[in-house]
This record gives sequence, structure tokens and C-alpha cells, in this order.
Amino acid sequence: MARLDVSIPASLTRAANSSTSPARTSYAATLVGAILLARATAGTELSERILESTHKAMTAPREPEQEL
Repeated sequence: MARLDVSIPASLTRAANSSTSPARTSYAATLVGAILLARATAGTELSERILESTHKAMTAPREPEQEL
């Protein structure tokens, strides 16, 4: 678990310093938010629902990204 804690901030820093698309930034924010919420509700049914619904939403087919 400690490795995940270290890699998330490093990944977000790289994303902020690169030319990532807004869609990729929102994807990263969604994943981090889901992890935080799941940890805050650890051991409950809600925690599992958060992780499952986020996984389903993030792996669903999407339209091609459009430039803003």
C-alpha cells in the first residue's frame, strides 16, 4: 500500500507538468477521489460500491477526445 501512496503524488505531478488533455486530468482526479472515498469508508458496502462503480465508469467505452 505504501508504494501506491508514493506513486499517486508523483504521477499527478508529472501530469500537471506535461501537456496532458483535460480528459486525462479528470480521469486521474476521479481515480484519486475514488481511492480516498473508498479508504474513508473501508470495510463497508459503500467502499466496495465506490470502487466497483468507478471501475465500471473508467473502463466503459468512450467517444474520442476532443480538443477544448
